[in-house]
Amino acid sequence: MNRPWSLLLAAGVATTSLLAQGVTDSPRLLARRYVEGNRLRYRMTGNENGTTFQVTILAMTTKPTDGRFVEEIAWSDMVVNGAPRALTSTSQTFRVAVTLEGSSPYEWPDLSKAPGIIGPVTDMLNFYRIQVSTTDGRILSATLENAVTKIRRDCLDIALTQCGEPRPDPTLRHIEISLLSD
Repeated sequence: MNRPWSLLLAAGVATTSLLAQGVTDSPRLLARRYVEGNRLRYRMTGNENGTTFQVTILAMTTKPTDGRFVEEIAWSDMVVNGAPRALTSTSQTFRVAVTLEGSSPYEWPDLSKAPGIIGPVTDMLNFYRIQVSTTDGRILSATLENAVTKIRRDCLDIALTQCGEPRPDPTLRHIEISLLSD
């Protein structure tokens, strides 16, 4: 065995041994550092084929009885095409709990309890380009650019029994969030 490989092997064995004992050299650079009671406010803006919206998002850090930190996310102050839109009482009390601490499976939110904000809720869970703080891991801004083709049917009645033929409906969604001042 030549000398560089033996040094590399020795370093690998030492590192593996330390990791097995739970000793690490430093915390991860990009880790979410939760602080109970911390509140982050975001502004989400979106455009879907010319229809615009904005909504305020509040993320409150809590520590439930299981000991994991979670951020409970709530939505308020909805504006569509420049006009305020009142949220239903169920949408006003709707929360999604998210965490980066792991140890339990993620539970997808019950979107039937989020009328009028399903788009912003699912958008918040699906960002593609994210800028995070290197000091505490909080999201500073994020962008989602999503081109989809929906299948659309126009119906004459609320029971959806008298509907036309399905047709493709191309849609471009551009969504952004930004952290508001603390």
